[in-house]
Amino acid sequence: MPFVRHPPGFRTKHWRALYESYILDVDSLKKAVGEGALFVLIDAEPWGPNGSEPAEIGLSLLPSFNVDGEESTTWTLDDITSQYGIETHWIRVLGRDRREKGRQPNHFGTKYDLEDNEIEDKVSDIIRRFIQRHGSPSKKTPIILGGFSLHFEFCILSRFYPKLLELFTSWVDLQEVVGHVANKADGLITPSLREPMISCGFEEIASQRAKLLHNAATDTVQTAAVLIRVLKLEEGVKLEVKCSALKSHPRLDRKDPLKKRIWKNRPTPIEIFPYAAKVSRSTGFTNFETAEPLLGIFAGHCPVAVGLSGDKKHGWVCLPDLDALQEFVRRVDSSTLDGDLWSAISAHDPTVVAVKDLAELKLAKQAGVHQLAEGKRAQRRCKSADTTISDMVMDHLFGQEWEAVLSSMDVSDTGPAV
Repeated sequence: MPFVRHPPGFRTKHWRALYESYILDVDSLKKAVGEGALFVLIDAEPWGPNGSEPAEIGLSLLPSFNVDGEESTTWTLDDITSQYGIETHWIRVLGRDRREKGRQPNHFGTKYDLEDNEIEDKVSDIIRRFIQRHGSPSKKTPIILGGFSLHFEFCILSRFYPKLLELFTSWVDLQEVVGHVANKADGLITPSLREPMISCGFEEIASQRAKLLHNAATDTVQTAAVLIRVLKLEEGVKLEVKCSALKSHPRLDRKDPLKKRIWKNRPTPIEIFPYAAKVSRSTGFTNFETAEPLLGIFAGHCPVAVGLSGDKKHGWVCLPDLDALQEFVRRVDSSTLDGDLWSAISAHDPTVVAVKDLAELKLAKQAGVHQLAEGKRAQRRCKSADTTISDMVMDHLFGQEWEAVLSSMDVSDTGPAV
């Protein structure tokens, strides 16, 4: 998550000093480590229809270490955890279960099942004990909050667990740091955690299926590993970060559009992706093979899906709700990013009824068909009623007309005049 003065999705008024104490480059990180800084690496996995609450939280606590020390000869997560004394905790929120099938396994640290209102105190206690064990007894120890793409974590910390933010002196997003020390493949603007892990030599990650559901605790261990590896890079050396072979599953994508985030043209059905913005930039998108880079460029806005037109002149960014869409358009339209002038206009149609999934869309369409059928039946009933009334009126008028004719005639004069 890049630093922006007024970030979308969360407020910083009560922790502005921390928010502005961000670390962006490797040199600043090395300086902090030299001062005995401790790292608290955090990751959270979303839950709920809007993905705005945490289902689980992972913590990995990394003591200060010698950046110039001997580098590990083996690169497995178990080796890194043991060698650097990484302490890991996995917190699952009761009542917010995630499906187990297809999930990334976790075997690091201690697992807790807690009520949501117990988490803030528990995490605070874990961090304070860690500081007591590894902090300096003679001076204040810098405590750095870290993670990989921290936007969602900042959202939940500022909203649900604000007291935890009082424990940190600065923060770093490893996604941004990696972006500064990596030779990135064409079109890969913001790497996922998987790419730098593979670039750092963790072959165990390369052998795993790319589409496993993430585990918060395992992600923090991986983030700690990337942090250590980046800090041990020799001056001037770059990470060779390449796009991983993330192949969408066409059958799965056709079955459930919610499992597909990268689209050709606008994501559909519109009822599932109603809050869309149409974006363009001064240099176009001819260097984009797909719309995937848009996910990284606008990661701070939490897009749910992106698309790219066939002529690569404009793209689509779908947001989770109307407020997020309006905020996105306000911030992106007429803004400059990486030297390009961007435009963004809302493509939201207020007449479209938003639905959560295909099942709800099916029900809505069935209801629409029933409503249309009922409307046609009502029209036929009205037409039938109108015809009956018309016939009654005509009969009435016809009867009145003949009565008038007969009354005007002299019925006793039946023969011809003489």
